Amino acid sequence: MPDMAVTKMRFRMTNENPNAPDTYLANQTFFLDLSQCASILNRRFYRQGLVWPISGFELKDVGSTQISSANVKILKLQDTWATNNSWVKSKSVWDEQQMLAVEQMGAESAVAKFRDYKIHMDAEHVSKDYSLNLLPISGDDSPFLAGEWEPSQVVIPTDGGGGGQVEFYVQMYDNSTGDAKSILGGYAFSRALPFSPDPQAPAVNTSWFNDVMDYGNVNDDLLTNVVDTNDEVPYSHTVYPGQPGNGDGAEYHDEMLLTGTTISGTDHAPGGLFQCGLIRLELTGFSESTLQEMDLIINLVPGDVRGYSTVRMEDF
Repeated sequence: MPDMAVTKMRFRMTNENPNAPDTYLANQTFFLDLSQCASILNRRFYRQGLVWPISGFELKDVGSTQISSANVKILKLQDTWATNNSWVKSKSVWDEQQMLAVEQMGAESAVAKFRDYKIHMDAEHVSKDYSLNLLPISGDDSPFLAGEWEPSQVVIPTDGGGGGQVEFYVQMYDNSTGDAKSILGGYAFSRALPFSPDPQAPAVNTSWFNDVMDYGNVNDDLLTNVVDTNDEVPYSHTVYPGQPGNGDGAEYHDEMLLTGTTISGTDHAPGGLFQCGLIRLELTGFSESTLQEMDLIINLVPGDVRGYSTVRMEDF
């Protein structure tokens, strides 16, 4: 019998300014980590490095002041091999660095029980910090108590190892900063580029092999078509999808709209697969003069992996 697990998560979102109580924002961004929430709700550790299937989203207007017209956009890590492979490689680098230090010190017994590789989605997620991640609420609107959920860091020696070291968080998107290193950027710069043009051929039409067969004086034109047409890569040669300048940032999933005429003050969005369980929620169009509240409900897919139908990022 599969483990029991909570498959309906409920979150309260408001337009209140987190930095100035009793003031309100028309636009606001939230981040959500499904592995963190599942760990809290089930009193069971779920690593962040999972691909979470969601069956659907629901948004409800629950405030005392009706929302006249506002939008919630759902974004996620891009469903590309580059995003997935960059995560796998960055985790491998992080693991290798930490385990090498443990072996050198003979400190295997001191490794933290819940040690885990946890990333940020982008630079804004780093600036907001994990402490502002959305957390679930109960049926009577009570918050659940959060445990420790700390982002991972990589340690980089300065001056080639000659003078101290610097710790950085890791983020999937945006350029590296003084606070965090770009996972996708680091991966892109670690890989060789494909040949372009391909084939990188000499002037084939000057070969005597060509002259032998050129009875009708057409081989030169034919070879030009064969060699030079479609010899460039059909995508950006140097910039990966998700890097700045090439579809920078998270992938659009869907959005939900609440208006004064929305039936039952409720809208829905389809589900999908969410790498690392990370979700970015962009709220726009809310009131700047009064408190507005809405509930986000996420329905997860039950399964045989500790109650959920998840797969490891390494196996995705």
